[in-house]
Amino acid sequence: MAIRPAICIDATHLKGRFGGVMFIAACQDANNQVFSLAYGWDDVECEDSWTWFLKELKKAIGCPTNCIFISDHSPAIKAPGLKAILVPYFRLDTQANGIL
Repeated sequence: MAIRPAICIDATHLKGRFGGVMFIAACQDANNQVFSLAYGWDDVECEDSWTWFLKELKKAIGCPTNCIFISDHSPAIKAPGLKAILVPYFRLDTQANGIL
């Protein structure tokens, strides 16, 4: 399956009986349809939970070339520790891709 090299990552707080946070990574496929790459749950949205999610995303999709990440720049995503995950795990150039 071919995907476009832009991956959107986000998290949403779940309300209701179980609560927590749902993380998602999605992109567009070759037919311009939304394609879910990965999703996960945790108790809170913090640097540790984002680190876990991005490591699992790396296991699932490998290291795509010329890939950009799109996010809402929440404080948890902008944490300094995540730069240490995004750059070596996904081989990103933070200045060229405008992240962190």
